[in-house]
Amino acid sequence: MSLEVPRATLLAGMVPASAAPTTPTANDVYPDDGTNTDTGKPGMRYYTGAAWADVTGAETVLHGVGNRDSLTPSYDPATRVVTITGAAEIWVDGVLTTLATPYEFAAHANTTGTYYMYFNSNGTEVVSTAVWSIETDVPVAYVSYNLTLTDGFAYYELHSAESDRYWRRSHHLSIGALVQAGSGFDASGYTLDDDADASKTLAITGGTIWDEDIAFTIGNTADGGPYTIWSRGGASGVWAWDKTATFPFLDDGTDIEYNQFTGGAWQLTPLTDKQHMNMWVFATSAIDGDFDMFFVVGQSVYAKEKDAIAAPASGISWGTLPFQEIVPLYQITLKFANGNGGQGKAEIRAVTRLIGTQSSIMAGGASPTSAGAVSFVPAGAIAATDVQSAIEELDTEKVSAAAVIVEHSIVRGDGGANGVQDTSIVVDDSDNVSAVNGIGHTAEGSLTVASGAVTPTTAVAKLAGEGAAADDLTDISTFVGHLMIRNNGQTITLKDHGSDVADKIRTKDAGDKTLANNAWAHLYRQTTSDVWREVG
Repeated sequence: MSLEVPRATLLAGMVPASAAPTTPTANDVYPDDGTNTDTGKPGMRYYTGAAWADVTGAETVLHGVGNRDSLTPSYDPATRVVTITGAAEIWVDGVLTTLATPYEFAAHANTTGTYYMYFNSNGTEVVSTAVWSIETDVPVAYVSYNLTLTDGFAYYELHSAESDRYWRRSHHLSIGALVQAGSGFDASGYTLDDDADASKTLAITGGTIWDEDIAFTIGNTADGGPYTIWSRGGASGVWAWDKTATFPFLDDGTDIEYNQFTGGAWQLTPLTDKQHMNMWVFATSAIDGDFDMFFVVGQSVYAKEKDAIAAPASGISWGTLPFQEIVPLYQITLKFANGNGGQGKAEIRAVTRLIGTQSSIMAGGASPTSAGAVSFVPAGAIAATDVQSAIEELDTEKVSAAAVIVEHSIVRGDGGANGVQDTSIVVDDSDNVSAVNGIGHTAEGSLTVASGAVTPTTAVAKLAGEGAAADDLTDISTFVGHLMIRNNGQTITLKDHGSDVADKIRTKDAGDKTLANNAWAHLYRQTTSDVWREVG
């Protein structure tokens, strides 16, 4: 027998018992620890007037924080500790643990990153860079920390034990955070198309956002700030912030800047004359009022104002943004002009409200994942089984140079190491080859020999015009097989020795032969007598 009751019957703060009350009256209820339930799991039971039975038709297993409205979470970036003030009732799958007050989580690592504070399925405290499971764990807070800034802040994650964890998971993954209709977030104080400093600041009133079952109040942002502005930096794109800005944009002291990705790294880059950019305004459930409303520097520039206004917030490259859920509020379109005055030589061209009945972004995804947590199937010579290890393995096996390679030079292997080194052989942009032991080749097909690069006893030296007998091609013992000779503006004479002498020339017509300019001579070496004969 069972009774269907509304969820309101299930009140947090009731301690599960292993035995039913001894003097019940009809319709009395109590939370059972699983000793007496039909399923063997903790749940609510009620008295029929004759016997005890399980309550069904509602989520009877409490999972979350039972008394969150009486709790105050806080975070100290100096100690890197999250503290809960108030005796928190932590329900894990129907099992209650009441924390001492104040309750301090262990300090997170002194390293830039996102850290999650929660109680796992065993009711054990966890501080980790791995995100919790909504279905099995009880979230308390998570922290964004930047070691370079020695600063960080926490987000409120005290979800009610009475809310359905499976609904929360579905809402988190499919919808995210929402703005409560009619809750504020009105912008004022700015003037469009005006470069006066007073015209390019603005105020935004606070409002309410919802993170599943949590209604979170966002404070006002005053005209003139301070504004908290976020941007990415370096090759890894780590997010950093400035929470003291007095204008809703960043500049280098002269010109406004956008957040550019160039050369494999993120940086702040000044705009050039008549370019446009966007600033994006978001709200989130940060406990610290400096971070619950923040501005993100746009990552693109536009020649035309209409293109900047048409750009969506979804075009932002978030990387691993340290937010689980954020709500977009405004797009601020700015123009830079060399002739403008005031801060950043900027002017506000448009302020566009991004929220309606529903609007949200789940920044960075629901479950940020490290490369070490992504599996990799070994292939080729790579033996690693996760992406991080595979990258590190490739790094140890890569071919590298000990020094910067000279431009246009041909490289060769560096014996005994996974490396290369440059050579003195250079191929220029016109395909001219130089420094091959003094021999070069031009794109037109000419052979060049540097003076002093070869000895005058070789045929090549004589072709180059070196030595007293520059035109006397008599000793060609260094050649084998076929030899093609072209006169490229030199005086070249083939000496006929008149008889078969090893390594000596016999011309086809007998007697010495002088090659005309641009004329070719084709010699071949006989295998029987080793005599070079002219083909004719």
